[in-house]
Amino acid sequence: MSLGLRKGCFKCGQLGHLAGNCESNDRLCYNCRQPGHESAECSAPRSTNSKQCYSCGGIGHVQSDCPSLKNARIRSGHTSQKCHASLIF
Repeated sequence: MSLGLRKGCFKCGQLGHLAGNCESNDRLCYNCRQPGHESAECSAPRSTNSKQCYSCGGIGHVQSDCPSLKNARIRSGHTSQKCHASLIF
Protein backbone atom coordinates (compact mmCIF):
# COMPACT_ATOMS: atom_id res chain seq x y z
CA MET A 1 0.00 0.00 0.00
CA SER A 2 1.49 3.36 -0.95
CA LEU A 3 1.67 6.20 1.54
CA GLY A 4 -0.97 8.13 -0.37
CA LEU A 5 -3.53 5.32 -0.05
CA ARG A 6 -3.20 4.72 3.68
CA LYS A 7 -6.02 5.97 5.82
CA GLY A 8 -6.02 5.93 9.61
CA CYS A 9 -9.05 5.53 11.81
CA PHE A 10 -8.94 7.69 14.94
CA LYS A 11 -11.68 5.54 16.50
CA CYS A 12 -9.96 2.11 16.54
CA GLY A 13 -6.40 3.07 15.54
CA GLN A 14 -6.24 0.74 12.53
CA LEU A 15 -5.08 1.70 9.06
CA GLY A 16 -7.17 1.11 5.94
CA HIS A 17 -10.37 2.97 6.77
CA LEU A 18 -11.67 6.19 8.29
CA ALA A 19 -13.70 6.54 11.49
CA GLY A 20 -16.92 7.06 9.52
CA ASN A 21 -16.55 3.52 8.14
CA CYS A 22 -15.30 1.92 11.37
CA GLU A 23 -17.16 -1.14 12.64
CA SER A 24 -15.47 -1.11 16.05
CA ASN A 25 -17.64 -0.50 19.10
CA ASP A 26 -14.66 0.64 21.18
CA ARG A 27 -13.15 4.06 20.73
CA LEU A 28 -9.49 4.44 21.68
CA CYS A 29 -8.13 7.40 23.59
CA TYR A 30 -5.84 9.34 21.27
CA ASN A 31 -3.43 10.05 24.14
CA CYS A 32 -2.90 6.60 25.71
CA ARG A 33 -4.52 4.35 23.03
CA GLN A 34 -6.68 2.58 25.61
CA PRO A 35 -10.46 2.08 25.26
CA GLY A 36 -13.06 3.41 27.68
CA HIS A 37 -12.43 7.15 27.58
CA GLU A 38 -11.50 9.97 25.23
CA SER A 39 -8.31 12.02 25.33
CA ALA A 40 -9.99 15.00 27.04
CA GLU A 41 -10.73 12.72 30.03
CA CYS A 42 -7.38 10.87 29.99
CA SER A 43 -5.42 10.83 33.24
CA ALA A 44 -2.18 9.71 31.53
CA PRO A 45 0.45 12.41 30.93
CA ARG A 46 0.25 14.00 27.49
CA SER A 47 2.92 12.50 25.30
CA THR A 48 3.58 11.68 21.66
CA ASN A 49 5.09 8.32 22.73
CA SER A 50 1.80 6.46 22.28
CA LYS A 51 0.30 8.51 19.46
CA GLN A 52 -0.13 6.78 16.12
CA CYS A 53 0.72 8.23 12.74
CA TYR A 54 -2.24 7.78 10.41
CA SER A 55 0.05 7.91 7.40
CA CYS A 56 2.61 5.16 8.07
CA GLY A 57 0.97 3.46 11.07
CA GLY A 58 4.00 4.05 13.27
CA ILE A 59 3.74 4.78 16.98
CA GLY A 60 5.47 7.75 18.60
CA HIS A 61 4.75 10.49 16.08
CA VAL A 62 1.80 12.02 14.25
CA GLN A 63 1.27 12.48 10.51
CA SER A 64 2.56 16.07 10.48
CA ASP A 65 5.92 14.79 11.83
CA CYS A 66 6.03 11.52 9.84
CA PRO A 67 9.59 10.67 8.74
CA SER A 68 8.23 8.45 5.95
CA LEU A 69 6.30 11.36 4.45
CA LYS A 70 9.29 13.68 4.78
CA ASN A 71 11.56 11.13 3.07
CA ALA A 72 9.01 10.60 0.29
CA ARG A 73 8.78 14.37 -0.30
CA ILE A 74 12.56 14.66 -0.46
CA ARG A 75 12.84 11.74 -2.93
CA SER A 76 10.13 13.26 -5.13
CA GLY A 77 11.76 16.70 -5.04
CA HIS A 78 8.96 18.24 -2.96
CA THR A 79 10.63 19.62 0.13
CA SER A 80 7.72 21.89 0.96
CA GLN A 81 4.29 20.68 1.99
CA LYS A 82 2.70 23.10 -0.47
CA CYS A 83 2.82 22.63 -4.21
CA HIS A 84 2.07 25.45 -6.59
CA ALA A 85 1.06 25.08 -10.20
CA SER A 86 1.48 27.69 -12.87
CA LEU A 87 -1.12 27.88 -15.59
CA ILE A 88 -0.24 29.46 -18.89
CA PHE A 89 -3.09 30.48 -21.16
